[in-house]
Amino acid sequence: MKSNEFITEDDNNISQLKTDIIRQVKKTSDEELLDRIYTVLNKSDLVARISGTLERDTDTAGYVEELTKIIIDTPGTFQEKYEFINGFPTGYVDIKLMLSGDRVKFEELLSKNTFVRKVFDQLKRVTFGTAKGPGEFALAVMSPGIRITGKGDLNIGNDIIEVKASAGKDVSSGGGRLGTPGLLHSDDVESIIVKNLKVQMSKVMPDGNLSLKGLIALASNTKPGIRTKLGNELFSYIFKSQVPVTKLVSAFSSGDVDQTKQEYIKTNYALYQQDSGFSGIMLMNFALGELQYYRDSAEMIKHIYDPGVYIISKDKAAQARQIISQVTLRPFKEPPLVMPELPTTGKGRKKVKTNDLTQLFVNYATTWGRKYGITDPSTIQFIAQTIIDLKQKDVKNSSIETKLKKIIAPMVDQIPTQTQPPVQAQPIAPLRERRANFESFRQRR
Repeated sequence: MKSNEFITEDDNNISQLKTDIIRQVKKTSDEELLDRIYTVLNKSDLVARISGTLERDTDTAGYVEELTKIIIDTPGTFQEKYEFINGFPTGYVDIKLMLSGDRVKFEELLSKNTFVRKVFDQLKRVTFGTAKGPGEFALAVMSPGIRITGKGDLNIGNDIIEVKASAGKDVSSGGGRLGTPGLLHSDDVESIIVKNLKVQMSKVMPDGNLSLKGLIALASNTKPGIRTKLGNELFSYIFKSQVPVTKLVSAFSSGDVDQTKQEYIKTNYALYQQDSGFSGIMLMNFALGELQYYRDSAEMIKHIYDPGVYIISKDKAAQARQIISQVTLRPFKEPPLVMPELPTTGKGRKKVKTNDLTQLFVNYATTWGRKYGITDPSTIQFIAQTIIDLKQKDVKNSSIETKLKKIIAPMVDQIPTQTQPPVQAQPIAPLRERRANFESFRQRR
């Protein structure tokens, strides 16, 4: 202990600071303040543990200091951060779900831990300049099974994955391109069009831009042979004669705008994959909070906005980029719900005998009921059996819908909240027994 003659002003300040902290801790019930003090007092320990984990489990060692600061600064209690570090070596990303090919929400992808999701939200836009695109560091940091080295944006096992993220606040904004400038040829596009169509470009594209739709319109009054010749020369040039363009030329020659766009994306995808060697493309949309992984360009096309291609751009510096397809994940659209039909023969309808056929109606009832918040298995079963009964009486689908809505009307204000497992078809009970069971069910509710 220091004697009084050696106590300095700094010592007095430190002593006063300790006294103030102790007093605040004793008198406050503000958990946020206590957590802040704990975090500050233990920050160096957390930094060391996070840094060591990052260096050991991912290939982001060059960015450890900044990533560590982001995690430390994420709002949360000391206990949450401590638990986050404890679980960090095994990761927080469901990789199997991510690569399933299904539409996945960010909250489904990650551990249900609230702090984990907060960290992901803080990390998802981190790019460290041009080191990586949005979302890539976030996924690599959150799982030791995901790396961001070597070819592609992400490496997961033997899979090389390109990530295309829409990081804007609008669901339709942004989106990645299928390649970097230089992947497609663009310098001679205008001269090829002029040579084949004999047009003065300044007159036919006054705003200086030419989209795929505009190109089709420009060639619409020419003979099919000229359109085919132009398509062959132009698209062979753009795609460097390295991938087939036959289907793209055919779509362009026919004047089908939508088909031309689709074939352009497929051709662009094929060259990009050939050049980069990726296994698939993962689209992320931050505004939607969703992602989807694709190994097939035709499947990807179903779920993206217009590719945003300008084969001629008024911004000459941007033309090499704008000629490449842009891919932006679109909100998912449920496929139309189609009511199953009973099989028929020349003698009329068959009776329902097989579990497989019954399950078709159960599946339909499950999806139909979900629109109204109905998830109770016994109710779903009753709806399925009711549909079958009405089908056997040749009731029209529209009338069946009307009857079903009347049936579920008394119960929609008492919707079960828990998630129910998939409903399995049960043997069809006699009609009198089913009605009795249903009345009993309604009375219980």
